[in-house]
Amino acid sequence: MATAHARGAARVMLSPAVVVLLLWMIVPLGMTIWFSFQRYGLLSGMPPEWTGLTNYRYFLTDPAFFTSIKNTLSLVGGVLAITVVGGAFRDDSAAPATVPGSVPGWRVGRAQRAAELVDGGPGWADGDIKRRDRAVRT
Repeated sequence: MATAHARGAARVMLSPAVVVLLLWMIVPLGMTIWFSFQRYGLLSGMPPEWTGLTNYRYFLTDPAFFTSIKNTLSLVGGVLAITVVGGAFRDDSAAPATVPGSVPGWRVGRAQRAAELVDGGPGWADGDIKRRDRAVRT
């Protein structure tokens, strides 16, 4: 377990990255919301003018908007179904990432163990690997 001092130091060291990531997300979101209440004439060179909720009224009354929402949801549902069904037939190493509920726990553990061995994780300290390593060196 880390001490309270170590946890505090970790928070201090992580805080600049967290602030930058928050700004990275919030500034474009705020600008998008701000621009959604304005009217632009990009090709005519007109300066932006405040329109309030007019843009929202326009697309909520446009019949093509609800058709596009239906089409988008159909595409997302189709891709999700293909991913889930296709993921159920993959090998053990990919299945936990795609369909965690369909793989027995011992297989997930085995895949995680294999990943640790490959990535140089805690599995490298096992006795079998140390013995094999000594045998190769001699």
